[in-house]
Amino acid sequence: MKPAAVCTLLLCVCASVASARPVHAQCPDGSPPPCGRPTAARAPAPNSIAVLYFDNLSRDTADAYLADGLTEEVIVRLQHVPRLDVKTRYDVRRFRGTRITDSRSAGRALGVAYLVTGSVRPSPSRMRVSYELVRTSDGRTLASDIVDTTAADPWAISNAVALAIAGQVAGRLAPEERAALTRTPSRDAQAVDLFRRGKFLLERAIVCCLSDSPAPYFDRLMSLAFFRAAITRDSTFADAWAGMADAWIWIGDIILPNRLAAEQSRAAARRALALDSTSSRASAALAYALMMVDYNWSGAERLLRRALELDPRGIEPRLWLAQLLTATGRIDEGWSEVERAWAGDSLNPRIGFFLFHSLRAARRTDDLSRWASRAPMMAPDLRFFGHLGARRADSALASAPASIHRVMALVASGRLAEARDSAAALAAATDAAREGGTTVFINFDDAAIAWAAVGDLDRAFAALEHSYAVRSGNDFPLLKVSPLFDNLRGDPRYHDLLRRMHLEP
Repeated sequence: MKPAAVCTLLLCVCASVASARPVHAQCPDGSPPPCGRPTAARAPAPNSIAVLYFDNLSRDTADAYLADGLTEEVIVRLQHVPRLDVKTRYDVRRFRGTRITDSRSAGRALGVAYLVTGSVRPSPSRMRVSYELVRTSDGRTLASDIVDTTAADPWAISNAVALAIAGQVAGRLAPEERAALTRTPSRDAQAVDLFRRGKFLLERAIVCCLSDSPAPYFDRLMSLAFFRAAITRDSTFADAWAGMADAWIWIGDIILPNRLAAEQSRAAARRALALDSTSSRASAALAYALMMVDYNWSGAERLLRRALELDPRGIEPRLWLAQLLTATGRIDEGWSEVERAWAGDSLNPRIGFFLFHSLRAARRTDDLSRWASRAPMMAPDLRFFGHLGARRADSALASAPASIHRVMALVASGRLAEARDSAAALAAATDAAREGGTTVFINFDDAAIAWAAVGDLDRAFAALEHSYAVRSGNDFPLLKVSPLFDNLRGDPRYHDLLRRMHLEP
């Protein structure tokens, strides 16, 4: 599909939518405390593998999505063989674009017994991939090959590479393992290419979400366009439907209210699950809609736990289960799920969002500040609330990342008049945006938090009613546990909202 056609499709897409549990601190190197003491190097698990990002040998940097996509497909396929201990894409991302000259030292850094490197050279008519499997204990090459394929078989390369690696490391493969390694979610080469482009853009947007530039937001919208284009080519492409459902989630509370984004995500997730009932990502997206729109906590929990039974390594369902448990007051259990997600994929940028909400709900002030360096996606918020909870008002004010944070910091500093002025300015901007129609997304949660902070309960509840109506942001679903709403807990209107959200009988 031509870029112009994708951009037109993007416009159509846009137009269609009008813990109380102690935290186990870690040392800078990721090991448990005490820090600073030399520890004996542990031998890596015998079936542990790291697949490093393949080099893009194309002269066109825009082809980077191909190398990234093929690498991640090989990683995902290998992860479906339970006997293999496969590093995640985030574990190996630090080596992306780096030439490996010593496989033994790279293996020690990653803690793996085997290392896979490779390169991708695309051309208009075919693609050539070379790969090498090395044993890190002695640097010996165990397998290497060059795989050529035409556009007629888009999965030939990732399937062949994954199959060869798994056979070398795990030995004889069971039929179900071989089937997991040779999936063909779509036979339409152009649909697969569009899907890979969408995945690449969505991942780039999430990793770079704290950038001040509009690029991450544009990437999210463009990823939707590519997923939609892939589905237009092949309506039975379950992975593309699941990708679209995931993309809508990450547009909610940033570009669109949660209600609008969640309904779009729900529709895509249902289609994905109808085509592939084992899709953990689609299950997580459907549970998101049940939580954020329907407040069907029990239904969402059943769906997420079923997804984890089918895919115990699934990060998305585990993180949304953590959010659900936190929101319903089961803060210990919520933090346990965050810990499990961290243990499985500590470098996943999505984890910071859930970790932050879990720690804040548990009012773990010291841990908020401590985790800021380990969760860069949410570092400004973690630092700010760490300062605020520790009653370091001046530090909180200096580190306030947004207007709503400034209101809270001014209240903590005793500068109530300034805080009220800031709350009024924030509310005025919200009202102007709503009345003027200058933006689709209006986060009423911020106005509610600001008015609650300065003690104007009537205006706080008026804003919360707007939040309830449009499911505007990510703070409102945490009404039961968030310290941001502590000032409201003695008011009958607060408990009425909780009853409507099915959080109180």
